[in-house]
Amino acid sequence: MSHQGKVETQVTASASPASASPSTEAPDGTALRLLDVLEGVCRLGPVTLSDLVTRLEIPRGAVWRALDALRQKGWVRMRHGDKAFELCAPIAGVFTHAHVARPEVEALMPVFTRLAESGPVHVDLGLFTARGEFRVVETTRKQGYSDQTLSMTDEDIAIAAQLHLLPADLVRHLTAFMERAGAEERQVISSGDHARTIRRLRQQGVVWHDDGSAASLARRGWPGVSLRVELWRYSRSRAESLRELVTEIVATEGE
Repeated sequence: MSHQGKVETQVTASASPASASPSTEAPDGTALRLLDVLEGVCRLGPVTLSDLVTRLEIPRGAVWRALDALRQKGWVRMRHGDKAFELCAPIAGVFTHAHVARPEVEALMPVFTRLAESGPVHVDLGLFTARGEFRVVETTRKQGYSDQTLSMTDEDIAIAAQLHLLPADLVRHLTAFMERAGAEERQVISSGDHARTIRRLRQQGVVWHDDGSAASLARRGWPGVSLRVELWRYSRSRAESLRELVTEIVATEGE
C-alpha cells in the first residue's frame, strides 16, 4: 500500500505550527456583542430591542449600536409598526451559499490536533464526499487542499475509512468507485483481495506504512472517516513514539 506524498525532510520557518497558530489575544468585546446580537435576531426575530436586551443580557446601548451597524450593512431591518427587528434577504443569501465545515471535521478535531502537536508530522483527515469518492478535507499541509479523489484500494487513508463501514455501504462505495477505477484497482476489488484486506485490518483499526513512518486511523464512531499521521522527519525513536500514540488513541476511542 502507498501513502500520499514523500516524507518531507525540510520545513521552512513559515510552515512551523507556531507561525500558523491563531492569535491568543482576547477577542474584541464589540465584535462579540455584534455577533451575539446578529445571532439573537436570527433565532428570535422578529424581536424588539427590549426583548433582545432581556434575552441576551447585554446593555441596551450596546445592543442598539450593534443593531444600527447591522442595519447599515443591510442585514437587519426594523419594522415600522412594532419596531421589531428581523433579518433582511441579503444575509440569507450569504449563508445559503456559504462553505460550511463538515460535522465530521469538527467532531474529530481534538484527535486531529493531538496528532498534529505530537511532533514533526503531517496530519490529514479524509472522508467520503460522495458515493465512491474519498477526499482529504482537512490537513496540516499548506498544499494539501485539493479536489482530488483518492484510490479506495491504494491509499492507506481511504482504506482506513472503509474499515467500519456497514457492508451495504461499503458495497455501494466500491461499486461507484469501480466505474472510474483503473484496471488494476478493479481487479483488486473483483478478485476479493480488497475485501480480504478490509477484514484483516478491521480488528486493529489502523493501516500502518511498512516502515512505521505513517498510520491511518479508522474511527468506529465515524464510519467512512479516517485520519492519517505521517512523520516528515523520520527516526526510529519518533516512529516508536508515533506507534505508542496511535495505539493509545485507537484503544481509548469512546472513553
